[in-house]
Amino acid sequence: MAIDAVELARRVREGEVTSEALVAQAKAALDGVDDQLRAVVFEHPTPRIDPAGAEGPFAGVPFVVKDLDGSEKGVPNTGSARFLVDYVPDQDSVVIARLRKAGFVFIARTSCPELGIMGTTESELRGPTHNPWKLAHTPGGSSGGTAALVAAGVVPAGHGGDGGGSLRIPASACGLVGLKPSRGRVPVEGGEGWGGFVQQGVITRSVRDTAAMLDVLSGPAPGVPYTAPPLPGPLSDEVGRDPGPLRVGFSTRSLYGRLTHADCVTAVEQAAALLEAQGHEVVAAEPAIDRAALAHAYLVQVAAGTAATVAKAEARAGRASRPGDWEPATWFLVQLGSKLSALQLQQARDLANAAAEAVRPVPDAHAGTATGGARLAGPVAAGAGRAGRAASCTGHLGHAPHPPAARVRLAGGHPQHAAVQPDRSAGGLAATPLGSLGASHRRAAGRRLRSRRPPGPGGRSAGGRVPMGRPLAVGLVGLAARVRRGETPGR
Repeated sequence: MAIDAVELARRVREGEVTSEALVAQAKAALDGVDDQLRAVVFEHPTPRIDPAGAEGPFAGVPFVVKDLDGSEKGVPNTGSARFLVDYVPDQDSVVIARLRKAGFVFIARTSCPELGIMGTTESELRGPTHNPWKLAHTPGGSSGGTAALVAAGVVPAGHGGDGGGSLRIPASACGLVGLKPSRGRVPVEGGEGWGGFVQQGVITRSVRDTAAMLDVLSGPAPGVPYTAPPLPGPLSDEVGRDPGPLRVGFSTRSLYGRLTHADCVTAVEQAAALLEAQGHEVVAAEPAIDRAALAHAYLVQVAAGTAATVAKAEARAGRASRPGDWEPATWFLVQLGSKLSALQLQQARDLANAAAEAVRPVPDAHAGTATGGARLAGPVAAGAGRAGRAASCTGHLGHAPHPPAARVRLAGGHPQHAAVQPDRSAGGLAATPLGSLGASHRRAAGRRLRSRRPPGPGGRSAGGRVPMGRPLAVGLVGLAARVRRGETPGR
C-alpha cells in the first residue's frame, strides 16, 4: 500500500473503498511476500473492525502488531521465545485497546528477536526476517517484522516498541518513519520496561501518520508511574504548519558505539544542510555525558528488566526455566540481572536520569544563553521536542520512498493487487527497482544476513541462525558466548 493510513481512512469514511476490500488486499499481499520476508508469526483468521472502533479516526485500515509489548486478548504473545509459546493474554494492553478503538483492523502479529533484546530480527524460534528492499539484508530490530511488512506495502503502518532503537533502527533500515515517543507519553505495558527505556509506538510511511497515531496512543492510564506533560494541541495539527525559524542541534557521533558509518554521517549532514537551507539555525552540539558509564547503566537496567520478565514468565508457567529455554544472550542477561544489587540498579537509574538532564537547550550562539527549546532528541532534533514541529521541517507529508512490493492502487473503490515476484537482479521484491533508493541508502539498508541454514518450509517458523554483529555496543554477544561455554555462572 503506497497510500498512507490517513488517506486510506478517509477513503473508507467517504465510501470510496470498503474496509473489507482493504483487509482482503492486505491479506493477499501478505500471502504474496511473507514466504520470502518471514515477518509474520500469527495471522488473524477473520480480521474485522472492533465495534468500539467503528467511528475511530482509522476505522477499517489494516494494521499489524509486534509480537512483543502488545498483548491482544486471546492471541498468543510469545516475544519470539520458546518459553512463551503457550502464553495467551486474557486482556488487551492499553496501547492495543487504544489502537482497536481508533478503528485499526489487526491482520497479523510480527516477528521480533527474543524479548526484543537485539537490534536485528533473527530469533532462534522464528529464524531471520528479511528486508524487502534486499532479501539478503536484515530489516533491523527489534520491530523488524513490522517494518518489513510496512516497507513491502502489505499495510500502511504497524505497532512496535523501542528500548534502544527498536523503532528507529528498522525505520532506518527499511526507509520508513520511526519515532520513539518521549517517556510517559504513551502507556507502557507493566508500567515501565528496562527502567523506562522502553516506549511504545508505530512504524509508518508518512510523518502525518506517525503524528495522528501518536495522538491516538498518547495520554495517561491507570497504574502508570508517570505521565508526560500534556501537549497544547494535537500533533496532527503541526504537520505542514510553518514552525518559523528553529534552532537545531545535531551530532554525527554515536551515543554508545565507537564508530559511525560514513553513510550515516552523510545522512545527518545532508539533513542538517537541508534544515539550514530552509532558514533554520543549525549548530553542531551534543550533551556532555560519560558515554561508557551510560552504556554500563543501560546494560544494568536491561539485565534487571530481562530477569524480571523471565521471572514473571516462570511464575505464570509454574516452573523455573533452564538455560535451554532461552537464547544465550537472554540467559546471560537473566544471570546478570539476578545477581545485581538494589544499590547497583538505583545507581544505574540515577546515572541515566542525570544523562537525560544533560540534554538541554542549545546555547544561543549570539547571546550565550539557552533559547526556546531546541533540544537534542536524536542525531538531528528540531523545535520544542514535539514530533509535529520536527516533522514539518522535512517538507510536505514526509512520505517514505514507495516500497518494492505489494503496492495498492484504488480505482473506483476497488483495490487492484500488484503481482509480487522475486527480483532476481536486485535480490529484493519486484515493483520498484532497488536502484531508485540511491547508493548510500542501499548500503545502509541493513547488515547482510548470512544464514547458516536455508529457511524452513513456509518461511515463517524455522530456525536459521544469523550472526548478530555487535548489538548494544557493550559486548553482549561476547558475554553470551561465555555463558554458552559455561564460563559465567548460570542459575
